[in-house]
Amino acid sequence: MRRINFLGSIFFIALIIQAWSLNLEKSVFGDSAFYVFQILQFKKVPVEHFRFVGSLFSLPAYLGMLIGLKLSLILKLYAIGIWVLLFGVFKVLVRWEKKHEALIVLASSFWFVRESFIITSEVPVAIGISVLFHAILYDTKILWLKQYRFPLIFLTSTATLLTHPFALFFLLVIVSMYILFQQDILRQKILVVLTVAFSIGFKFLIFPQSQYDQGSIQDLLNGLKDIGNISNFYSYFFLTKAYDGFYLLSILMYAYVVFRFIEQKEIVKAIYVFVTIGSLILLTLIQSRGGDVNPMMEKNFQLFLFPLIYFFVLSIKMVNITNMKIGLLFWVLGILSLQGIINRVSFYSDRLYKLDNLVNQIASYEGSKFVVADSNFYDYRWSTRWALPYETLILSSLKTPESAKTLKNGEDFIGIDTSAKYFFGADFAAPLPVNKLNTIYFKLDNSSYIKK
Repeated sequence: MRRINFLGSIFFIALIIQAWSLNLEKSVFGDSAFYVFQILQFKKVPVEHFRFVGSLFSLPAYLGMLIGLKLSLILKLYAIGIWVLLFGVFKVLVRWEKKHEALIVLASSFWFVRESFIITSEVPVAIGISVLFHAILYDTKILWLKQYRFPLIFLTSTATLLTHPFALFFLLVIVSMYILFQQDILRQKILVVLTVAFSIGFKFLIFPQSQYDQGSIQDLLNGLKDIGNISNFYSYFFLTKAYDGFYLLSILMYAYVVFRFIEQKEIVKAIYVFVTIGSLILLTLIQSRGGDVNPMMEKNFQLFLFPLIYFFVLSIKMVNITNMKIGLLFWVLGILSLQGIINRVSFYSDRLYKLDNLVNQIASYEGSKFVVADSNFYDYRWSTRWALPYETLILSSLKTPESAKTLKNGEDFIGIDTSAKYFFGADFAAPLPVNKLNTIYFKLDNSSYIKK
């Protein structure tokens, strides 16, 4: 356990240092910029689509805002938030002597780093809480946990569901594995199923699905109609090269886990893993059928990440691999994760450089609010530009609140009445009166938008 604790601590501390030093690349981009703006403007933890627990990663930035830290420090705290949270979960599991649960958190973090430089999704939080749920479900040694087992199962399962829609799949995998393969009395299993079912019912009754989540379900249903043409949406490049071969490595890990169970003559488990992971991969392919250029695909493929790593660690536990070999394996994964950071940081650094040039350009203009047609953003680094109003506002305000500038993009925006004294953010967000902005961080003038 000490070896795992040392390896995990080194890895998470390195990630925190990396996120701190590259905070602008991570915090002034897309969803992150939108969340940071909500923290600063509305003085609240940004909760989207009833994902109350999923927003915990933004707590460091929120607390920094409450105590009056300057903007540059708040951005740093936001960037490190997810790693501070997962490091905390990891240390709790280590202290609890939950070796395999700690390995799941560590391996998931390795994969997140390799897959995505910027983590704005609540999925990592969902994985962390799911692992805590698993640890409570399987613990039979600590007396007070046994006494309060079912209230704790309800609390952790509900907390998991309030992170991200993917969490429902994570819970179903954990509970089904427990029901099918854990040696426990039938009455206990029935109570577990009823408790988790009550938790699911409670979540959907009190916190119904948002329009965004309903739209995702509709995308899935529409995708089922295209299931026969799924091969037309993905190329050979997708499997072998996309995201540095992340999906190819996932498929190889999938095959390895199934092989391990067959080798140990655990045929039922092998079939279960084959069907479960295969179904989740197919589900992802259907919903993400935009193909190789779909920018959301990187996040969507997190659906099968936790179940895959969960079964992978279970296969390690089953064959009793020594701690030394586990350590060596995870050092290799750490190196692969470092490779992922190196390969991705150039894109976000280049985009930040372009964004900074854009901010410097509009800083020389009279006025503080500008609108530019989308056709001006032809470089592939601008493929995600819905958050430009927030990105430009935050980056320009780093000097002083008076230096704040904002740029709104879009042909649809040009032609509407821009003489109103509003700040226009994303298309889905209501315009804000300029005099309602938090002047501690942003001071825009009352002039109308200027077309550039």
